[in-house]
Amino acid sequence: MIVLLGAGASAAFGIPTTRPFVSTVKERLNAMRTFMDGRAGEKDKLFDIIEQGMADFPLNFDLEVLMTVLSDLSMGKDDLLRAMSPYTAFLFIFRKLELPIDPKLRSAAQDLLSEVKEIVREKCLAPLRAPNPNILAAFDLLMHDLVEGSKATKFRSEDECVEYPVGLKVYTTNYDTTFEAYLSNRSIPYNKGIAAKYGYYVLDLEEYSRRNDKQVRLVKLHGSLDLFWTTDGNIVHLPVPKVRQDEIKDEVTTYGKKIREEFMVYPTEIGGYNYVAVSPFSDMLRMLRADASDDRYWIIIGSSLRDITIASLLNDLIRRMEPVRRSLQKVIIQAKEPDQILERLRSAGYTLLADVATPLKADFGEQGLADVLLQKKE
Repeated sequence: MIVLLGAGASAAFGIPTTRPFVSTVKERLNAMRTFMDGRAGEKDKLFDIIEQGMADFPLNFDLEVLMTVLSDLSMGKDDLLRAMSPYTAFLFIFRKLELPIDPKLRSAAQDLLSEVKEIVREKCLAPLRAPNPNILAAFDLLMHDLVEGSKATKFRSEDECVEYPVGLKVYTTNYDTTFEAYLSNRSIPYNKGIAAKYGYYVLDLEEYSRRNDKQVRLVKLHGSLDLFWTTDGNIVHLPVPKVRQDEIKDEVTTYGKKIREEFMVYPTEIGGYNYVAVSPFSDMLRMLRADASDDRYWIIIGSSLRDITIASLLNDLIRRMEPVRRSLQKVIIQAKEPDQILERLRSAGYTLLADVATPLKADFGEQGLADVLLQKKE
């Protein structure tokens, strides 16, 4: 059984989804502008250019689009021309921006990207600052529904409070660590691919090959607040996530390797192609493909499936299934507006995935999943 958790799942705990995040960034910039007596700084000007330019773009302007454009503009000229996203190309084509990029603009993009990431960390860490009963209640209900709806073989958590399916695999595109906090609180063992190496804890995908059905397998497809690139190319795990960029830069691992940046990726409907060939994102996608090939149940919760690498992967798997097996595949999309997601999948050409999926109109933490699973089982 595979569960894919998207931003809509974390929204149940007060973490903004991708569009409200942009509003938060704008509010911070406006507050700083007020502090500066109405004078716009370079970051304000850049944000205004991107926001106004994206108003003419046919897709929504949200956090992932903003971070994609800022990442592009933070690059040197050669790297930019080699890996520019369609969003940034749109700004150049319609002369919202000019090449070569002014050094002040590049510096503003780097500063604004760091500030945006700080806001992401701040908002994602907020639910964990104090005991949050909503986290326990929502994930307890999920575990109950998975067990009852699929009639799967189950284990009981070590705190004796909840049962969960044997061999559960959870993939998520969320940066926050609410699910990790839940598993730790309930004393449910899990495998996040973290291994002790080189004097510190690193992300090592070989850890996932250590099969243990009692463990929940957790794969953070787009990165995580507690994972960071180091200067020697490893991804290290820092158990206490930092909020401020200067705190991260000052962190030094056991052997003196400094932190370079967060492990965060943000592929969207038409962007993110440069991630596909880069490890560990590419390796995680191969894991998802292998697991989805073997598992009959795909439970997609709170995900818009805007990441075309994931949507196309699942659609292709269904295409490759023989008709009998395809008819037995159980795909459920739980979201506030699941029909809109199915419509978007069809318009993007992922009709097989959309046709197989059963929509469940419910926010994460609301009942209904067990009943749909039972119906699919019959």
